[in-house]
Amino acid sequence: MQLRSVFHSKPLFSPILKIISLIFKKLLFVGVIIHATIEQNYSCFELIISFK
Repeated sequence: MQLRSVFHSKPLFSPILKIISLIFKKLLFVGVIIHATIEQNYSCFELIISFK
């Protein structure tokens, strides 16, 4: 409750928080994509090794 009053009393904080949350969401999204591609590449790599 105290944090909310601090954020409401200072209007400068809200845009900064929005920017931080946007950056965090984008980083999370990119991280998920990178993780998925790495897993796909790894499974392809395993398939290639098993065929050899």
